[in-house]
Amino acid sequence: MCPGLLEITNDAGNLWFLRFLTRRPELTQVARMRLRSLLTIRGVGATYARAIQSWQSHAVFSHEMAWVGEMIQADATRILELLSQMKALKAKIDAVAQESSVASILDSIPGFGRVCSEKAC
Repeated sequence: MCPGLLEITNDAGNLWFLRFLTRRPELTQVARMRLRSLLTIRGVGATYARAIQSWQSHAVFSHEMAWVGEMIQADATRILELLSQMKALKAKIDAVAQESSVASILDSIPGFGRVCSEKAC
């Protein structure tokens, strides 16, 4: 859809990349973001901003972008939401495990770590 964009990171799951994709109402607008705006994206520092600007200088989008751009952004938004929910759920599980006598006993068993004890709660 936009040659060279993914090569900036080589990992479509990077949080900063997902935030970048969702920063503007239309995906094609990310090709015109200024440095100041890029640097406000959490996870984008000078190095990534330079890489993005390098891509922007020759950015092109396929004609299919009109049909799929919105879906790409919706997927990126949903991934970010799910990751946030997973983080909150992990914090709740940790809190329950801290107060659980079963988790405390399981934590004391060598090789039976926090993940296993949390699942037992």
